[in-house]
Amino acid sequence: MSAALLEDPYHCEVQCLTLEYLSYTSYAEAISTCRLTIFDRDFIIENINYPGLWRRLPSFFTEEELNNNTCVRETTWESIDGEYITVWYKQKDNIWCPFDSYKYSKSTKF
Repeated sequence: MSAALLEDPYHCEVQCLTLEYLSYTSYAEAISTCRLTIFDRDFIIENINYPGLWRRLPSFFTEEELNNNTCVRETTWESIDGEYITVWYKQKDNIWCPFDSYKYSKSTKF
């Protein structure tokens, strides 16, 4: 990859924006593939009843993780076919690794 592409804040290899790719790719690699996100945030996961898309997230964590301010990174991209892909990451050995992902249309109501 050229230095110019690495410096471009809008660089995006759209062909890589698939559920299959993003579900198994670290956050750092995913962002280096496409920096244009729809949504990108960190939050503390808690043992509460989350609505809609987030409802199943607590099931991926131990009781200890839920009680110890465990940080989750949530990132959403628009895929090559125009739908959204949201990926949730948690840190493992200082690497943000995906633990769940979901693809949905722009018109989906949660």
